[in-house]
Amino acid sequence: MNFVLSLFLVLLFIGMSVGFALYTQVLNIGGMTAVETQGSFGITNVIKTASNNTSDAVPSWTNDTVDFNLTFVKNEENPVYTAAYNITLTNDTFYERLISNFNFDFTITDSEDQPLGTVEYEIENYQPGEVMQPLTEKVITVLFTFTPTVDAETYDVEGGGTVDSNEKPTGAISVNSMTPTTGSVKDGAMQQVTISLNSSYKQDKEVAISIASDKLELVTSGGTSLGTFTVPASSENGEYTFYIKAKDDALFPDDTITTGLTLISNGLPNVSLGNITLAVNKHEEYVDTTPPIISNVVATMSNELGVVNLTWSGNDDYSGIKSYTILVCDNNGNVINTINAGTNTSYTIQDLNNGSNASTYNFKVYGTDNEGNTASSSDISNATTASGYCSASGEGTYQWTFTVTRNISNANSTGANTVNIGETYTCSFTANRYYTLPDSITVTMGGQTLTSGTGYTYSQNNGTVSIPNVNGNISITGRASCLVEGTKILMADGSYKNVEDIDYDDLMAVWSYDTGSLVAEYPIWIQKSI
Repeated sequence: MNFVLSLFLVLLFIGMSVGFALYTQVLNIGGMTAVETQGSFGITNVIKTASNNTSDAVPSWTNDTVDFNLTFVKNEENPVYTAAYNITLTNDTFYERLISNFNFDFTITDSEDQPLGTVEYEIENYQPGEVMQPLTEKVITVLFTFTPTVDAETYDVEGGGTVDSNEKPTGAISVNSMTPTTGSVKDGAMQQVTISLNSSYKQDKEVAISIASDKLELVTSGGTSLGTFTVPASSENGEYTFYIKAKDDALFPDDTITTGLTLISNGLPNVSLGNITLAVNKHEEYVDTTPPIISNVVATMSNELGVVNLTWSGNDDYSGIKSYTILVCDNNGNVINTINAGTNTSYTIQDLNNGSNASTYNFKVYGTDNEGNTASSSDISNATTASGYCSASGEGTYQWTFTVTRNISNANSTGANTVNIGETYTCSFTANRYYTLPDSITVTMGGQTLTSGTGYTYSQNNGTVSIPNVNGNISITGRASCLVEGTKILMADGSYKNVEDIDYDDLMAVWSYDTGSLVAEYPIWIQKSI
């Protein structure tokens, strides 16, 4: 049997038909997540955690869909029909992912669209606009309650759901102004402060303000501690007012104090609001017993391999700061390096892991003043991004070397399998014999599909690919094709014809696996029935 060309396209559609027995009420609930695939992100597990009067059917899911396959069985003695499911979402990428909304809608009707019952649901452990951090998991619980209204032998179940998550959250919160920059908290007075903020995020952000001095506190106009507040999405010139007061037990060595203020938010870089100088009640017999206050610790990854640039602010009320200490911690909180930074408020941290796997680090900073006061072990172990005797940059994931996957079918490639951040990656492809390189390819970097001409360049003529300013793992895919126009086909008489010129009655030279030689065959082959 000799085949000139065979092309088989098989489409497999899997349908579900559900039969319903008398006194059995079946609820087949489908949910779907509509997400932009970026590396690996989506549903990784769905399990039933609790139920009343349900069958043993288990849920099924893909990366972006879930079917609960839920069956409620009628029970006249205990007519309570509930079920709870845990849905695990995994963000196995190096980017934040925004989950803007979960939305489910379910009905049960008969063949004439008459309702046979109602389905209610609740979602726990989720807030609209929530952001998942890189390399994290989140478990969302869905609680279902079914109330039958009609007994019937069969039920038509309609419904499904979506999770809106089609963009990576990007943006920044910036400070226009903070006023005033001087004031007074003497004799129990409260100093009003107003800040003006811009947000380029497309979702609301919950933020808080941290004050560097441990002798002062931030409060509302009523004197209660200031909590978090919300900066609306895409807002400009938003004004927020709070108050500063001296703590009741605070003692001051001078008649003024200058302190820094920092805007902090989970998963976002700290933002310095600036300094404010306040008049205070001087304590003539003041003894310095407090360590320096550290604030606004910011870690910025450099394009230089294994390098992170760290900056921070420090403040000491009386004797002055003698030195700063940096602790480099791994993702388990273990200290892997201790650095004496002197009196500098910035430091270039080197020799971090620069392999092709991402590494997670947390940088902590504390100071020692000229009286020898320094952070305690408790201050260090409990350090957060807020101001304190020890303050942290927050956990960050860093990767300087990225892997490259090249997969052009029917072609060979040359090029490195890894590339460093910030570099331009180049490779080339050569089509196999009788094949032609594709006129276009697909290139992704960090899970994002790049645009030809701006994100990368590709030449079909010589097969070269160039990707500038690399910042993520790269995948290059495509397919070299054969039998394109102009391809020469060997005929049975030893001559050649272009593939587009071959007619159905032309005899071609075709390899026979039966005889192990070339034989003459027409381009259309029909098997005779036996």
